[in-house]
Amino acid sequence: MLQWPIIMMQICFCDDYLLQYVCDSSHILKSWRLIACSEIYTLDVVEGIRNQPLLEELEITLGNFSEDYIASVGEALPNLKQFRLNRIWSNWLNSYEDEEFNNVMAFGIAKTMHQLRHLQLIGNKFTNKGLTAILEGCPHLESLDIRRCNNVKMDSDMRTRCVRLTTFRPPNDTLDDYPHQAESRDDL
Repeated sequence: MLQWPIIMMQICFCDDYLLQYVCDSSHILKSWRLIACSEIYTLDVVEGIRNQPLLEELEITLGNFSEDYIASVGEALPNLKQFRLNRIWSNWLNSYEDEEFNNVMAFGIAKTMHQLRHLQLIGNKFTNKGLTAILEGCPHLESLDIRRCNNVKMDSDMRTRCVRLTTFRPPNDTLDDYPHQAESRDDL
């Protein structure tokens, strides 16, 4: 099979078949961005990244990705330096009150992505407990973007924990420079 010399790939509006083709065709990706790929499901992404040992940057924005598999991503990519998992925030969808459920993704990051330098989690539902786990589990973290993570309450303790970061975008920070939709139209 033809091996593509691809270092970075951005895929928008992809399905399982194109994802599989890309994964089978190249094993030297360093950066992989999946944007608005709602036809790709979590297991396909996890299987695809297992074939990308050099991957250092992964973005999944506006896609169908289950929080339960975040730890699998971290285990498959021990050298991951940058991770983006961005969603559309909705007061209705993110009002689930089970704190353990809301923090599954954050705990998965904290447990398996210790080499992260840059983390963007726009519109996710984790709480202060999840943010604390990320900050403790990712000691090399330099930048963190948690805009529209409205379950995080930036009290004095959280602000103190985030001081070590070079760049920090809190939940209520502007989305003016963000190129994708980050809020449900019902919540605007």
